Amino acid sequence: MGRRLLIAFFMMLVVIYFVMAADSFEPLSVEFTVDATVYAGFTGSKVVSTIEPEDKINEVYFTYSSDDKSFVISNMYYYVQTFTAGNIIITLSGTPLQQNPGTASATDINWQSISEDTSRLSSQSSFVYEENQDTNIFPRVYSGEIFIRIPIKDVKDTSKPYTATLTLEVTSK
Repeated sequence: MGRRLLIAFFMMLVVIYFVMAADSFEPLSVEFTVDATVYAGFTGSKVVSTIEPEDKINEVYFTYSSDDKSFVISNMYYYVQTFTAGNIIITLSGTPLQQNPGTASATDINWQSISEDTSRLSSQSSFVYEENQDTNIFPRVYSGEIFIRIPIKDVKDTSKPYTATLTLEVTSK
């Protein structure tokens, strides 16, 4: 009996030694979903993980760049996080900048994204990404920059503000 206690005591010392020998503990962010879910939206930075971003944006404003005399929207990204096995289609589309939304006018301003990620996106054409896989590994993340530059010479009327709508649509294929 005494020998068993002595062995148990030494084993406990060994376990305590190994627990105390750990230098640091790093937190791990883990997120699980059981539904066939898709998260999508706009954010201020590129999304690379399946953790839903906290810095979502619903409204952006142009800033003036005196370097090239233009109005720009930068640091805007779309993101799609899909937890589905099926193929999806991502469509980004937008309207021209208008002073009276929904009413065509000579003051309307067409625009185009100059980012490599979304160079096909403009107020006149959509950016479309279509998955074509036999089997998909999921979850999957898609994200890309939207960078819009409008030369000041294209702005004909500054008496009222301009607005436009950018739409992100994710559908199953």
